[in-house]
Amino acid sequence: MDRGHLAPSGDVADKASQAESFSLANVVPQNSLSNRRTWSHIETSARRLARQYGAIQVVTGPAFSKTSATLNGRVRIPDFLWKAIYVPGVGAAAYVVRNDATPAYSAISIDELAHFTGVDPFPGLTRAQRSQPIDLPAPTPHPGEKSSRRVKFSWLVSGESLADKSPAGSIHRLVGDAGALATLLLAYAR
Repeated sequence: MDRGHLAPSGDVADKASQAESFSLANVVPQNSLSNRRTWSHIETSARRLARQYGAIQVVTGPAFSKTSATLNGRVRIPDFLWKAIYVPGVGAAAYVVRNDATPAYSAISIDELAHFTGVDPFPGLTRAQRSQPIDLPAPTPHPGEKSSRRVKFSWLVSGESLADKSPAGSIHRLVGDAGALATLLLAYAR
């Protein structure tokens, strides 16, 4: 596990603030492959959006399930990480990734994120801005790295593997889809 930053240290203005970004208030246990690849690529895309539009608002957080693992029996490990982005005058959406080595992500509406996590990152948005996600750019890979695949949110929460494409995997996919549907129904029932 890495100490995954919620607010990236690379986005902080000076060295003192950068050192403070390593506070436990700003980090969560994060799968090292995800942190250094898919999540890092999402952070790069968020920076590009900020340069493109001049100013954006970004809220990042963890998402836990009732069965989330713990680190040393004391620190809960999030099952998912999300980064919600609001571009003034354009709209909003959120990236969601599993906290594992899966090189995949989903882009969802703020309504979907709020139902899934119980957190509303932008409570002042209009109904249309909340329900219609903007088209977020694909995560920008580092030179020589493969890009992550965009997948349906229901697949992302199912726990299915990208490599699971065998005929026997079809049954696992069906069970996983049922599990993902149950997870989403529970989230929407909140």
